[in-house]
Amino acid sequence: MKVLFVVTGNKGILSHIFANQLASLAPVLKDYRVFTVKGKGMWGYLRNLVPLRSITKEYKPDLIHAHYSLCGYLATLTGFRPIVVSLMGSDCRGSFSLFLVRIFHKLAWTFSIVKSKEMLGRLNINNRVRVVPNGVDLDKFPSISRDEACAMVGFDPNMKNIIFIGNPQRPEKNHTLALEAVNMMARDDARFHTVNNVPYNLINPYLRASDVLLLTSLHEGSPNVIKEAMACDLPIVSTDVGDVRENIEGVPNCYVTGFSPSEIAGALGKVLAQGGPTLGRQRLLQLGLDATMVSQSILDIYNSVIVK
Repeated sequence: MKVLFVVTGNKGILSHIFANQLASLAPVLKDYRVFTVKGKGMWGYLRNLVPLRSITKEYKPDLIHAHYSLCGYLATLTGFRPIVVSLMGSDCRGSFSLFLVRIFHKLAWTFSIVKSKEMLGRLNINNRVRVVPNGVDLDKFPSISRDEACAMVGFDPNMKNIIFIGNPQRPEKNHTLALEAVNMMARDDARFHTVNNVPYNLINPYLRASDVLLLTSLHEGSPNVIKEAMACDLPIVSTDVGDVRENIEGVPNCYVTGFSPSEIAGALGKVLAQGGPTLGRQRLLQLGLDATMVSQSILDIYNSVIVK
């Protein structure tokens, strides 16, 4: 099986979400190529059309797997089929975006992958589509002591460390709400840490050094940071977005809240009072959200769309 991946590459590096998925697929695929799209906006993407057509004709893949809707639109213009498109969440927001995705899915894409049932409901399509959340490579989240992790990332081990992982400048991450909730707690023994744009290999120690993960997003698809916290058995307080509720259901010391600062502050207080690890890692395995299981689901889709 020969697969050509089409992914955005504007920052000069692959997103860790795609890189992790590729790492789990590569040993099985063996024969694949990655085309990175460089450029922003419609014209920026269109400048990649000629080189993408060239690599498609030269490589002759069995299928193209595009990550994110814009890469899917670009792949469609090559005229190549079959095309599998992974939709990430933000590309299913807004009436015009939904309209475009539905049209391309109906007329051009062979199969679409969405990250949560909530995304599937918004798209309102029921054929040639499957919910396949991003998986987590559990080997990248080994157990280390809290003291060791704190030393690695500079947290005070004597404090209650509340961690927010995401870009505070992105409005949908709702960083202001996180600050309001933490300030409302008025606890001298708590420290709030915003972590953004750090090497992926430091995510594990950041999570292991923390007492709770706080996510206050306005919307998400299937937030990886939730599953990464689960891999570390870290307590979680999150707004009810994407598939968070489904993933942490039944996991002790994890709470789904509304968008009230007082409700979030109350949930944080409960977590810090109870303390201790959760059973998040066990829940991930129950849900089949480790990287190996997720890669098998994707391979099943590949095999279903390839013309024998």
